[in-house]
Amino acid sequence: MLGELNPLLIEKGMLGKKFKNPPLVYEDPIPPRPPVCARGVPTGAFFAVLRKLKVFTNGDIGCYTLGAYPPLNGIHSTICMGSSIGSTHGMMKVLGEKGKRKVVGVIGDSTFLHSGIPSLMNISYNRSGATIIILDNRTTE
Repeated sequence: MLGELNPLLIEKGMLGKKFKNPPLVYEDPIPPRPPVCARGVPTGAFFAVLRKLKVFTNGDIGCYTLGAYPPLNGIHSTICMGSSIGSTHGMMKVLGEKGKRKVVGVIGDSTFLHSGIPSLMNISYNRSGATIIILDNRTTE
Protein backbone atom coordinates (compact mmCIF):
# COMPACT_ATOMS: atom_id res chain seq x y z
CA MET A 1 0.00 0.00 0.00
CA LEU A 2 3.03 2.27 0.16
CA GLY A 3 2.50 5.08 -2.31
CA GLU A 4 -0.95 3.83 -3.28
CA LEU A 5 -3.25 6.58 -4.49
CA ASN A 6 -6.52 6.56 -2.55
CA PRO A 7 -9.43 8.96 -1.94
CA LEU A 8 -7.98 10.25 1.36
CA LEU A 9 -4.71 11.25 -0.29
CA ILE A 10 -6.60 13.02 -3.06
CA GLU A 11 -8.74 14.86 -0.50
CA LYS A 12 -5.61 15.85 1.43
CA GLY A 13 -3.95 17.17 -1.72
CA MET A 14 -6.96 19.05 -3.04
CA LEU A 15 -8.27 20.50 0.20
CA GLY A 16 -5.01 20.80 2.11
CA LYS A 17 -6.31 18.65 4.96
CA LYS A 18 -3.76 17.40 7.44
CA PHE A 19 -3.83 13.80 8.59
CA LYS A 20 -1.50 12.59 11.33
CA ASN A 21 -1.71 8.96 10.28
CA PRO A 22 -4.00 8.53 7.29
CA PRO A 23 -5.41 5.01 7.06
CA LEU A 24 -3.82 2.85 4.40
CA VAL A 25 -7.18 1.54 3.27
CA TYR A 26 -10.19 3.64 2.37
CA GLU A 27 -12.97 2.72 4.80
CA ASP A 28 -16.04 3.37 2.62
CA PRO A 29 -17.13 0.49 0.44
CA ILE A 30 -15.99 0.84 -3.15
CA PRO A 31 -17.89 -1.29 -5.64
CA PRO A 32 -15.68 -3.98 -7.15
CA ARG A 33 -14.69 -3.51 -10.77
CA PRO A 34 -12.96 -6.57 -12.15
CA PRO A 35 -10.72 -6.07 -15.17
CA VAL A 36 -12.31 -6.85 -18.52
CA CYS A 37 -11.15 -7.19 -22.09
CA ALA A 38 -11.93 -4.46 -24.58
CA ARG A 39 -15.49 -4.46 -25.93
CA GLY A 40 -15.99 -6.69 -28.93
CA VAL A 41 -12.80 -8.70 -28.41
CA PRO A 42 -13.56 -12.42 -28.92
CA THR A 43 -11.08 -13.63 -26.31
CA GLY A 44 -13.15 -16.54 -25.03
CA ALA A 45 -13.26 -18.37 -28.36
CA PHE A 46 -9.66 -17.51 -29.17
CA PHE A 47 -8.22 -18.84 -25.91
CA ALA A 48 -10.48 -21.90 -26.09
CA VAL A 49 -8.81 -22.79 -29.38
CA LEU A 50 -5.33 -22.31 -27.90
CA ARG A 51 -6.24 -24.57 -24.97
CA LYS A 52 -7.57 -27.21 -27.35
CA LEU A 53 -4.32 -27.09 -29.35
CA LYS A 54 -2.33 -27.45 -26.11
CA VAL A 55 0.26 -24.87 -27.10
CA PHE A 56 2.45 -22.89 -24.73
CA THR A 57 1.33 -19.29 -25.12
CA ASN A 58 3.53 -16.26 -24.50
CA GLY A 59 1.20 -13.37 -23.85
CA ASP A 60 1.71 -9.64 -23.77
CA ILE A 61 0.63 -6.60 -21.83
CA GLY A 62 -2.86 -5.37 -22.58
CA CYS A 63 -6.37 -6.66 -22.16
CA TYR A 64 -5.25 -10.01 -23.57
CA THR A 65 -3.22 -10.56 -20.40
CA LEU A 66 -6.56 -11.46 -18.82
CA GLY A 67 -6.35 -14.64 -20.90
CA ALA A 68 -4.06 -16.00 -18.19
CA TYR A 69 -6.86 -16.12 -15.62
CA PRO A 70 -9.92 -18.34 -15.27
CA PRO A 71 -12.07 -19.05 -17.09
CA LEU A 72 -9.86 -18.39 -20.14
CA ASN A 73 -6.61 -19.98 -18.84
CA GLY A 74 -4.93 -19.46 -22.20
CA ILE A 75 -1.69 -17.58 -21.50
CA HIS A 76 1.25 -19.18 -19.75
CA SER A 77 3.79 -16.35 -19.69
CA THR A 78 3.64 -12.55 -19.70
CA ILE A 79 6.76 -10.56 -18.96
CA CYS A 80 6.44 -7.01 -20.27
CA MET A 81 5.16 -4.97 -23.20
CA GLY A 82 6.38 -6.44 -26.48
CA SER A 83 7.88 -9.53 -24.85
CA SER A 84 5.56 -12.17 -26.30
CA ILE A 85 7.25 -12.10 -29.69
CA GLY A 86 10.82 -12.09 -28.36
CA SER A 87 10.04 -14.78 -25.79
CA THR A 88 8.51 -16.99 -28.47
CA HIS A 89 11.54 -16.48 -30.71
CA GLY A 90 13.87 -17.42 -27.83
CA MET A 91 11.88 -20.56 -27.06
CA MET A 92 11.98 -21.58 -30.69
CA LYS A 93 15.76 -21.13 -30.75
CA VAL A 94 16.08 -23.43 -27.74
CA LEU A 95 13.49 -26.01 -28.82
CA GLY A 96 14.28 -26.04 -32.53
CA GLU A 97 12.09 -28.32 -34.63
CA LYS A 98 10.54 -29.86 -31.48
CA GLY A 99 8.94 -26.49 -30.69
CA LYS A 100 7.09 -26.00 -33.97
CA ARG A 101 3.34 -25.77 -33.45
CA LYS A 102 3.87 -26.06 -29.68
CA VAL A 103 4.72 -22.43 -28.83
CA VAL A 104 2.89 -19.28 -29.92
CA GLY A 105 3.19 -15.60 -29.16
CA VAL A 106 0.04 -13.52 -28.75
CA ILE A 107 0.04 -9.73 -28.91
CA GLY A 108 -2.70 -7.14 -29.39
CA ASP A 109 -2.63 -4.72 -32.28
CA SER A 110 -1.89 -1.63 -30.20
CA THR A 111 0.89 -3.30 -28.23
CA PHE A 112 2.31 -4.70 -31.46
CA LEU A 113 2.48 -1.22 -33.00
CA HIS A 114 3.91 0.20 -29.79
CA SER A 115 6.65 -2.34 -29.07
CA GLY A 116 6.26 -5.58 -31.00
CA ILE A 117 7.58 -4.60 -34.42
CA PRO A 118 11.32 -4.81 -33.58
CA SER A 119 10.92 -8.36 -32.23
CA LEU A 120 8.96 -9.43 -35.30
CA MET A 121 11.72 -7.98 -37.51
CA ASN A 122 14.21 -10.05 -35.50
CA ILE A 123 12.15 -13.20 -36.05
CA SER A 124 12.00 -12.50 -39.77
CA TYR A 125 15.70 -11.73 -40.06
CA ASN A 126 16.67 -14.89 -38.16
CA ARG A 127 14.17 -17.05 -40.09
CA SER A 128 12.54 -18.32 -36.93
CA GLY A 129 9.77 -20.89 -37.15
CA ALA A 130 7.82 -18.98 -34.48
CA THR A 131 4.06 -18.57 -34.70
CA ILE A 132 2.95 -15.05 -33.78
CA ILE A 133 -0.70 -14.09 -33.54
CA ILE A 134 -1.56 -10.38 -33.67
CA LEU A 135 -5.07 -9.90 -32.34
CA ASP A 136 -6.72 -6.99 -34.12
CA ASN A 137 -9.38 -5.10 -32.18
CA ARG A 138 -9.77 -2.58 -34.98
CA THR A 139 -9.82 -0.03 -32.21
CA THR A 140 -7.78 1.18 -29.29
CA GLU A 141 -9.68 2.09 -26.16
